[in-house]
Amino acid sequence: MNKLGKTITYWRDYLILIIALALSMSVLFFANSPRQLGGIHTLSLEVLGRLSAPMAALRGHMDVADENRLLRQQNTVLQLKNAQLAEAYYENMRLRQLLGFKMMASYPLVAAQVIARTNETAMESIIIDAGAAQGIKTNMTVVSGDGLVGRIISVSSTYAVVQTMQDRNFRCGALLQRSRLQGVFQWAGYDTGLLTGIYLSSDVKPGDVVVTSGVNSFFVPGLKIGTVTQIDEAGSGLFQKIYVKPKVDVTVLEEVFVVRSESVNPGVVR
Repeated sequence: MNKLGKTITYWRDYLILIIALALSMSVLFFANSPRQLGGIHTLSLEVLGRLSAPMAALRGHMDVADENRLLRQQNTVLQLKNAQLAEAYYENMRLRQLLGFKMMASYPLVAAQVIARTNETAMESIIIDAGAAQGIKTNMTVVSGDGLVGRIISVSSTYAVVQTMQDRNFRCGALLQRSRLQGVFQWAGYDTGLLTGIYLSSDVKPGDVVVTSGVNSFFVPGLKIGTVTQIDEAGSGLFQKIYVKPKVDVTVLEEVFVVRSESVNPGVVR
């Protein structure tokens, strides 16, 4: 009960005591007059009832307010615990996905956390907490459980910078998994990539999966890049303009793997 409730209860007890004393005095003075004594009893009971009823109601309201306050506090604690459990669940799912990818991979992998992002006009990149001390070198492929992320472009002893596929200067040898047609993947802007070098007469359909080809590229072959969403044949010369939705959303990455191997091919797609 709050301070006001305690104060009211305190004075209520004094009022009851005063009424009880008055009743006792009346008994002494009017002991020989039953009629007057009965009237005093009736009046005292009425006064006591009128004082006690609202105080009891007020005390009940205060108890309810205290109970509601406690329930709100408990509800807030439960919400915080639920939020922590949800975050732990999604982190567990991500780590299990990455672990499964690592177990299936045929290349040695180094796990790393994304600790910073840059989205300057000149370059889209992320910084990871693994570097030369973990055997990482420039041009090594960086992946997540969903597919290609980018490549290492700068290394210190314990950190590295990754050029992501969302960088406007990014280029990667790619092929359509279904038809095996080869081209070059590059970033087109917003949330879309572009597959170039595929002739107008070639068999391409929305939904086709695009993967790394490993031809004339630093990148490990067979990594998923994304899926074809749109094909534009108008005004494209000899080639189709194939839009690709990336599989990996680089903006929400928290963990990645670096494929710790030498360059897959000596050539580079530029």
